[in-house]
Amino acid sequence: MARWYDRAAICVTGGAFTDRGGHTPWEPAAHCCAILHGPHVENFSSDYRALEAAGASLEVSADSLGDVLTALAGDASRRARMGQAARAVLMRDAGDPAPLLDRICVLARAGLATDR
Repeated sequence: MARWYDRAAICVTGGAFTDRGGHTPWEPAAHCCAILHGPHVENFSSDYRALEAAGASLEVSADSLGDVLTALAGDASRRARMGQAARAVLMRDAGDPAPLLDRICVLARAGLATDR
């Protein structure tokens, strides 16, 4: 998925078009994608509010998705701004992952040592 996000520039979080609670926006945000989503984001409502406030995502209807996607695909500057804003919100809210990754590595090494 990471390669797809890196090449996409725009992501449609399709899970937000059905009444299932939505799909996490953070995967596409990590890869600087402009994010388009439907109205069903209940499981991630505060996340999408933060992204929308930063200009990183747009809620669209299923009927308007094609037109919005076409317009955004033709506007490289706007896509880039939205993608950078998405990444900035992620970094602001999640912070640097290095301490977490370090801790996971320590725990993994400890687990390997006790499995022997």
